[in-house]
Amino acid sequence: MVKYPTFYNKYGEKMTLKNNFHIVLEKQEEGGYTVYVPELPGCISQGETEKESLSNIQEAINLYLSEL
Repeated sequence: MVKYPTFYNKYGEKMTLKNNFHIVLEKQEEGGYTVYVPELPGCISQGETEKESLSNIQEAINLYLSEL
């Protein structure tokens, strides 16, 4: 579980998030990683390393939640 306590909504307002999300990190045969959040349909990202992938999914979560 990765905890993301705050995010910004589409109006630039800082919001407190009281949920935790499961992060699924999958190593790809051709190289790199795919990462997604099962609780947020369509929230998916990728990266060359685990660290990059997790950083990218954090950004994807923030973007996803800002559109709610």
